[in-house]
Amino acid sequence: ENATPSQVENAKKRADDVMAALKAGQDFAKVSAERSDAPDATKGGDLGWRDMSRIPGLFTDTVKSLKTGEISGLIRSPNGFHILKLLGERKRTAGNTQLTEYEAEHVLIQVNGKRDATAAKAQAEKLRQEIISGKATFAEIASKYSDDKGSAQQGGLLGWVNPSDMVPEFATMLEQTPVGKISPVFQTQFGFHFLEVLKTRDVQVPTDKLRAQARQAIGQRRADEDLVNYIRRLRAEAYIDNRLTGTINDSETE
Repeated sequence: ENATPSQVENAKKRADDVMAALKAGQDFAKVSAERSDAPDATKGGDLGWRDMSRIPGLFTDTVKSLKTGEISGLIRSPNGFHILKLLGERKRTAGNTQLTEYEAEHVLIQVNGKRDATAAKAQAEKLRQEIISGKATFAEIASKYSDDKGSAQQGGLLGWVNPSDMVPEFATMLEQTPVGKISPVFQTQFGFHFLEVLKTRDVQVPTDKLRAQARQAIGQRRADEDLVNYIRRLRAEAYIDNRLTGTINDSETE
């Protein structure tokens, strides 16, 4: 979202090269492992089985249109360019579904009037490194710096969470972070995070409950995305207005 035109152009060229390699028949998992910037690259880009509620809204129409084995075209998002491949589909059956829950803690650094996205990400990276280097504990950093005030009071502890209850980016990082390890810094609509998975456990959840949660999550996600897009439009309009005002003022002083 904050990339320069040159950075966007370079990313687009890399994405075009990847697409050309895939169309030439190269293995998707191998190409992903070698060239993708995504956290799941080491797994060949495999996201595992996902409810539609846990797929970013930008991708849902594309995923629905793909047949098993098909590869999408380039998809542009605020984070870069994406290519999807549908590996398979399965339908839920009546009864219970086994899910993995995660006991986790996290730190959130938000973008605000005093801190843009670049500064927020840099702050998150700095705090993460302090924990990794042993200068401070996770609880100390979360309590002092995290903008998620609810969990900050608990030293960043979220308790047991179900990935389906989290935004897709957070859910993905939960699933990809080994127990006892601290994740890379990642971005959601709320800001920049890093997390640590403390434990995991398998639970049985009624399938009907999952379906209801999925419908609710999809509706909320679309509302959230509409709000984010609206804010982006306002920012763009404000930028244009400021530029016009500046031009007028410059003319008046000449």
